[in-house]
Amino acid sequence: MRKMGSGVIGLLAIVALAACEPETKEATEAVSETVAVETSEPAVTEMQAGLTGQHCWFHEDENTTEALELTFAEDGTVSGSHYGVIHMEDAGYFAAFDTILSDGQTNDGATFTFASVTEVDGDTQTGAEGWVVSKQSAGMADMEAPDLSSADCATLETRVFGEPIPAEDGEAITP
Repeated sequence: MRKMGSGVIGLLAIVALAACEPETKEATEAVSETVAVETSEPAVTEMQAGLTGQHCWFHEDENTTEALELTFAEDGTVSGSHYGVIHMEDAGYFAAFDTILSDGQTNDGATFTFASVTEVDGDTQTGAEGWVVSKQSAGMADMEAPDLSSADCATLETRVFGEPIPAEDGEAITP
């Protein structure tokens, strides 16, 4: 929700001043420009302007293989998914997870807060996730440093889940 309190007061002051003086073309233009600024949508931040379209990041270590895909729309909306595989061999724990990220909001252009719905081991969890993103890297906002690096979106699912395995009936399945 946009805050317009001080902007509305400023607009009213300009209108009041314009009403006290003889109407001039300059006064009318000043009021028109102020109205246009106050009613326009918030500008896309500098960081978001550099991140338009789809961007992807990837990370793999001894315990997880994961990817983040985000779409930065021209209207400023941001959405995507965070998915991967947890493979903690020493603990004997293996699970795939998929998180749908929607309604990405930012105040600084680099840290985004999303509504999230995560599916893992047949369990659905809803909440919010924060991500710090740039063209080169991404990481959850509560991490000390970004751990995902920029990646090719076209090959991301294969990097995370491996090559599809041909089934006997000809349908490919992913491990």
